[in-house]
Amino acid sequence: MYEDNLGLWDALSVSLSLSLSLSLSLSRERERERERERERERERERERERERER
Repeated sequence: MYEDNLGLWDALSVSLSLSLSLSLSLSRERERERERERERERERERERERERER
């Protein structure tokens, strides 16, 4: 009985691994996007400062 289900458990295991891996990648990508947005905001702020100084 156990051997019959081995393929199913393998498939489940692979599926779970891929899911976690994808989830991690998406989280990292969202974090990088937030960092890029913060950098753009800092750049806009520096630009406003330069405008005020003129």
